[in-house]
Amino acid sequence: MGADQKEYTDCYDVIQCALLADLGRLHPGTSDSQNVGSSSFVTTPVIILIGVAGFVAGALAFLGARRRGK
Repeated sequence: MGADQKEYTDCYDVIQCALLADLGRLHPGTSDSQNVGSSSFVTTPVIILIGVAGFVAGALAFLGARRRGK
């Protein structure tokens, strides 16, 4: 592939991703940086939801204890 094609297009990256996907090292549509260290089965939205639920539970517990103290 010519130097100007490498510089101005993403053909090289697309070809590399396709080759790696065929080898089973990479899922189609993702890049190496997204695939590294992603061994968790819990997705980011689930983690955020758990955090928000924990915050709401803590806030409700705080308000209940505050109300009981009056």
